[in-house]
Amino acid sequence: MMLVAMSTAISLCARVAKSILNRRCEERDAWFLSRQLAVRARRGEGGFIVMALATYREPRRAQQLLINGQVFNGYVLTYVCIALAALPGTATPIQIQSMEYHGRLAAKYENLKERSAVVLGPPPGTLYSGLRTEMLGNLEVAISGAKARASVYYEGTRDGQLELTELFIDAGVDENAFVLVGRKREVWGNGITWNPANLLGEPLFDPETWRTRPLDGVPGREMFQVGTAMPAGEFTLYALPGLVDPGGNKETGLDLAARATFLFDELETNIGAVQTVNGKNRRSRRSALAFWFSAPLGSQTTLFGDASAHFHNPFLYPSDTTLDLDAGRAGETVGSFLLGLRYRLPSDTLLRMEYFRNGFGYSDGQREALFEGLASAFATLDLTNFERFASNYTRFLLSKNWVSFSAVHQAISPKWDWRAGVTLGIDDGSYSPSFSVSYQLTRSIELRVDGLLDRGPDTAEFRQQAIENRFTGGVVWHF
Repeated sequence: MMLVAMSTAISLCARVAKSILNRRCEERDAWFLSRQLAVRARRGEGGFIVMALATYREPRRAQQLLINGQVFNGYVLTYVCIALAALPGTATPIQIQSMEYHGRLAAKYENLKERSAVVLGPPPGTLYSGLRTEMLGNLEVAISGAKARASVYYEGTRDGQLELTELFIDAGVDENAFVLVGRKREVWGNGITWNPANLLGEPLFDPETWRTRPLDGVPGREMFQVGTAMPAGEFTLYALPGLVDPGGNKETGLDLAARATFLFDELETNIGAVQTVNGKNRRSRRSALAFWFSAPLGSQTTLFGDASAHFHNPFLYPSDTTLDLDAGRAGETVGSFLLGLRYRLPSDTLLRMEYFRNGFGYSDGQREALFEGLASAFATLDLTNFERFASNYTRFLLSKNWVSFSAVHQAISPKWDWRAGVTLGIDDGSYSPSFSVSYQLTRSIELRVDGLLDRGPDTAEFRQQAIENRFTGGVVWHF
């Protein structure tokens, strides 16, 4: 019965996709976003539900996609179909217990100023000012004990930049298993070129919203996740086609990754592994391992840290070790580690200390080149999303309410950088002084102003922070 249900579901998805294609392929000068939810319940021994999500857009470059033996030029189709089959013998009809939708629309104007003579900053033309439009929609459905969620995020073009689109379907088959598929924005570079924890760990992991947190960067990377909850943690498998090199250029290839989370009382540990398949060049054909943890040492103290290593897999790519290009580094194993301590002082004052070392396995000259390359690769609009710099560093951060003081020393600089900042509305331990102020005009309409004012030294060792100031203001409508 289950096989019949799944077969019928797949057939229904194919018919939906074909009908949408036939209807939309004639309209080539616009991009379309369409969703179709097809529900069919079978009473008796079992039943199923089918969810379909289809997206069409006209990219700047003509692309070809082969569907049902036909080639459509200039259209990219992202089509997702999830079939949830009820177990045979349940004799329980499928019931939609609840259906909710929510989201937001935002129109903002952004103005920013870059530092002068940025050497280690982002590639030219990646920073922009102008009108910014956003749209986020979520649809959540609970059906006979199973839960599914569909989400779409769209960010309009700004001064010639490509629009960014994210699509997700997150289906909780039961309370112990989930499937997530979609298309997400990609961060500058992938975790293999620096620290796989960036791909698998906290910077991208948000258990309260999505299992993978989207970050600003290069648009266009598909994603598939499947996982299950364990008695003391969670296990997740990832598949991310379309590599992104440190310069933000797409490559052919596939990242296969796995992450396991273990909970022992208050101690949380994570183990992750990444393997690149069919990478275009030797640098992208990496294997990576990562470990990170968080351990409360009391009610006020938390010890945290991570360690990672990336290397070439001689079993998958034996020819890499014989390449003439950069042959001296073809077989290296490079690692990094971070150790930190968070301590909450009286009067709600937070002290944070971090010690980070990167580039183990390189010679001094290679390590220095690595730091400079990473500083360029990971110079996003706000590098503190990663809560670390590319090079070796030692950092102290003291914050109370909306006042913060930090001291940072990087290996590529002989000097300490001291900064004091004011943070309004948020206190996330970030490095750059920033503020966020909002006013609820009505229950659903919000006026919001965000800003970043960084008066740090305009010197080479801190040109990863390519933004001197940034101000954003606009209207947000929550529905």
